[in-house]
Amino acid sequence: SQYRESGGLIAVVSHSEKDIIERDYLFHNEGRQLLPDIIFGWYYDEKKRKPSPWPVQEILRTFDLNPEEALIVDDLKPGVLMSLETKVPIAAAGWSHKIPEIQEYMRKQCLAYFENIEEFKDFILKS
Repeated sequence: SQYRESGGLIAVVSHSEKDIIERDYLFHNEGRQLLPDIIFGWYYDEKKRKPSPWPVQEILRTFDLNPEEALIVDDLKPGVLMSLETKVPIAAAGWSHKIPEIQEYMRKQCLAYFENIEEFKDFILKS
């Protein structure tokens, strides 16, 4: 992908299990082997699960990144909480929810709100 070719990394922090995340990435990428570079799923102990800052801190450590070199993209408050704890900027995956209260909260808390994946793609490739 254009993002990966430019040196971009993909890290996933989720309440889903790793095999489910990998399956979804393969399905939505038409079978291409585009998998995240690192996945933190449900299998970690409770103190290390989303919204704990631990997965984000581990991602920063693993890839030797500063907080401003990363971006959290989430559709709900747990991502905002991780952002506040780690100082990693956050953007909203607005295509995920059409509930006005969620949209309003995420618009207020995030540096960007993406209505669809194309908007996110344009943003990430220009950054």
